[in-house]
Amino acid sequence: MKKIYTLLLAMTAGLAANAQIANGGMETWRSSTVGTSPVVSLHAPTSWYGFDSIIIADAEAFRALVGTGTNLHAQVYQESTRVNSGSASAKIITLKQDTVGIIPGFLSNAKISIDVFSIIGGGSFANAITYYGGTKVTGRVDTVTAWVAYFPGIDSATHAMGGADTGILTVTARGKAHGVDTVLGTGRCVIKPTSTFTQIRAAIIYTDTVSVTDTIRVTFSSGGGGASQPLDSSTLYVDDVSFVYKPNAVPTVTLNPDAVNIYPNPANNFINIENKLNANLSFNLYSINGQLVASKSTTGNTSMDISMLSAGMYFFAVNDDQGNAIKQGKINIAR
Repeated sequence: MKKIYTLLLAMTAGLAANAQIANGGMETWRSSTVGTSPVVSLHAPTSWYGFDSIIIADAEAFRALVGTGTNLHAQVYQESTRVNSGSASAKIITLKQDTVGIIPGFLSNAKISIDVFSIIGGGSFANAITYYGGTKVTGRVDTVTAWVAYFPGIDSATHAMGGADTGILTVTARGKAHGVDTVLGTGRCVIKPTSTFTQIRAAIIYTDTVSVTDTIRVTFSSGGGGASQPLDSSTLYVDDVSFVYKPNAVPTVTLNPDAVNIYPNPANNFINIENKLNANLSFNLYSINGQLVASKSTTGNTSMDISMLSAGMYFFAVNDDQGNAIKQGKINIAR
C-alpha cells in the first residue's frame, strides 16, 4: 500500500490538507500498441499520459513521405525494481526517435498533443506541445511533490553516460478568469542527478489570487531542464506524486512595474532584465499556451539567452522571493 506523505508541516503556519493525485503512486498501468512497421508496445500509468504514441505515429507518417526510418521506441515504462514505495514507479527515458531526433520522455496527468512536423521543421518543443485536462481540484494547491531518481544520459562530446542534463517538473494551476480558461499560477522544479529517490517540490506562484483554481496540470520531462539540452538515454524515475492545499496562504499580487525593466521588445537572442530593487527576483517566460519555457533568478541586472525559442509572442512574470508578482507583460521574439 502506498504511503501518503505529510508535507511541509514544519514550513507552514496554517493548516494544509495533503492529497494524492490520482494514481500518484504509479501502481496501476494500462497497455496499448502503436505503429505498423514495427508495432511498438506502449505502457502508461492509469490517469497519466505520455506522448511517445504520438511521436511514433507521426514519425511513421513522416516516414511514409520520405521512405526511410524504422527506429522508433516507447519512452515510458513500468518499473518494478527501482521504486520509492509500493510495487511500481514510472521510468521515463530520453531517446533518439528516428528522423525526429532526440526527444525527452514526458509524463503528464493531462492529455498531450504534439505537432511533430513542427519539431522536424525546427520549431521548439514548447510551442509544439498542447495539454488538455488535468487533475480537478476544489481549492488552491500550494505545492506539488514527487519522489524521483535521475540519471543523465550520454554526453555528446565524451559519449559516456553522466552528461550535463537535468529533468524537470512543471506545474500549471488553471481556472476561469472572466469566463475564460486561464493560467492562474505556475511552479517549476529542475531535477538534478540523484541515484536514490529524493523528494522534490514545485511551489506554485499565483499571479491571479482572485479566480478559483479548478485544474492542476503536472508534467515530468526526462531531459532539457534548466539550461541543459536533452541527452540520449537520460532516465527519470517518478513515484509518489502528491500535492498540498493551502487556501489561506497564497502569494499576493503587489505589482511594482517601475522596479523592473525588461528590454528590448521585440527581442532577438537575449532579454535584458534591469532589477532596480536589487532584490532576489525570478523572471519566468511563458508560451502563448501557458507553458513555462525559460526562467532566471537574479539579485541585480542580468540577461537571459532566448536564442533557443521560436519567434512569436510570449508572456512574462517577475516575482519576488515571497512569490509576490512585481511585473507582468508580453514580449515578442523576432528572428
